[in-house]
Amino acid sequence: MIRTTGIAIIQHRESGKIYEISSDDLQFEDVSRYERDMGAEVLWTARVDHPELGDLEWSVTEYPEGAISGTPETDVNGHELQTDFHFEIDYSEPDIDPDDEHEIDPLPTSITNSDTQEMRDWFHENYEDPANSLPYSSQDGGYQWINGGPYTPLDALQEEFDSVYSYEAIEAAAQSIIDEDGTYDWSPRDRSESPDNRVFRLAARFDRHLPLAERIVFNEEKVAFQALATIAAKPDLLKATVDRVRDALEDCLSSQSNGLSGNDHEVRKLRRMLSQYANDPQRIEMDTTSVRQGILAKIATGELPDSDAIRDLLSTLQDAGHGIRATDANIATNRRILQSATVNEPPTERIQEIREIAPVLEVITEGDLQEQMRDDLEILAKYDGQLGGVTQRDGLARDEITRVVGRAARILLAIKKTPEIVSKLEASTPVKIGKILSAFGILFGAAAKIFQFFVLL
Repeated sequence: MIRTTGIAIIQHRESGKIYEISSDDLQFEDVSRYERDMGAEVLWTARVDHPELGDLEWSVTEYPEGAISGTPETDVNGHELQTDFHFEIDYSEPDIDPDDEHEIDPLPTSITNSDTQEMRDWFHENYEDPANSLPYSSQDGGYQWINGGPYTPLDALQEEFDSVYSYEAIEAAAQSIIDEDGTYDWSPRDRSESPDNRVFRLAARFDRHLPLAERIVFNEEKVAFQALATIAAKPDLLKATVDRVRDALEDCLSSQSNGLSGNDHEVRKLRRMLSQYANDPQRIEMDTTSVRQGILAKIATGELPDSDAIRDLLSTLQDAGHGIRATDANIATNRRILQSATVNEPPTERIQEIREIAPVLEVITEGDLQEQMRDDLEILAKYDGQLGGVTQRDGLARDEITRVVGRAARILLAIKKTPEIVSKLEASTPVKIGKILSAFGILFGAAAKIFQFFVLL
């Protein structure tokens, strides 16, 4: 079944009034299913008859079993969807006490002590007891909320972590804050912070919201950062997946009637994946997902035919992404987090600001990380609102921005965690810490205007 958390925020197309739809209002039904190679593909649909907004509909495709296929679709009757729910497949059943005929609500189990501490630390870094800093006037009703608010711990944590942790996990962390401090209403901290602190704070947010299944580590010998990709959970399955993609791509290229050529961005992206990243499940999942979205967009505009070979390639790309997510829980979670971010179409000046970090990254990275950063920035250098007729919203350029910004965030956090890295970089490279912070600050400032999951900027 489909489990829904959070709220949907919809703005009326005529009045401009904002409405909130609770996840409790959605009841998903299995409306269709048909058998495929990896089991049944199931279409789940939920409808809401809103008194002001009219008929609203949400659709989620499940394939293979336990995995969400593609991006959930929403029909809000011509109104503007500002924030959507978060969806996941959940077939777990509540435990039944044999001595009690009633069901027992299970405690949240999808959270660890470190997860709770992460949320608590973030909350205390960004909010404080109003008694610490706010003026108080009994004549004017109590505390004067000059920094905004008041905010409850649940409101603040849900705003920041809704795409990362379940509602139950967030609720538990929020309650622990209230139980410990006895304070229900909190004030945002005064944001008169230094530019350096702001850069590190944004890095922590991008690290959380742009995850990749890899580790960024500092190579002491080469005095540079490198990326260690996750090991495939099922190497044989990954190899078979890569072989299927290669065969389907070559079938499309064997006939001009299929519309694809070796110069197309989608083809170059898949060929690079097949030749350079065939053992990197995270990269394969990202590339197959975004290329499939790009091809579908070109079919919709008539730039590519809806031929049998193209359809076979689309099916193969979809199966590849599903198969990896079904066998690697971290990559599946990453996809859910990445999909939850609303992404604005970046103007060329924002892309230019992102590209300005290239000289710094070239010096402080090495190996595959350096090469991938270079490739992604080169692609962004050619980006002018679209790539090969496909806009960023259709998936292309989004992956490149995600990798550049997410990896840069983790590099900066590593520098913060291990200050000795700074002295080693400054002794062996022409780049000084001031230049690193300045370049990363420009990068994160531009990216914060593209990825819409930020509050308290």
